[in-house]
Amino acid sequence: MKFASSLILSGALLLGGTVLAHDDKSPGPINAALLGQYEGVVEFCSSADPQSAKSYDAALHAITQGIRHHDLEEARESAAYRQSFKSILSMLETIPRADRRRACANMFAPSAV
Repeated sequence: MKFASSLILSGALLLGGTVLAHDDKSPGPINAALLGQYEGVVEFCSSADPQSAKSYDAALHAITQGIRHHDLEEARESAAYRQSFKSILSMLETIPRADRRRACANMFAPSAV
């Protein structure tokens, strides 16, 4: 199960790396669905490992740096964002509680992001 946990988070974080990529269904210059997935992972990991929440937020800030606040808010209000955010949280909730903290720490390690 540890491998599956890492695989789920790795995939989610790799998707986060392409947040700036635009698709035709997203408002503004960013892909709202990918932003929703990445922010869902950050929320999940902040809950699973509150002591590391600041580092997860910093990773999110690094991904969204340079994007106008208005564009982020517009993306967050979209159906694509909400659906992706909800979906990734549902998927991550399947990770056993005992593995969550370690999986998040591994995925947000400097070499992983």
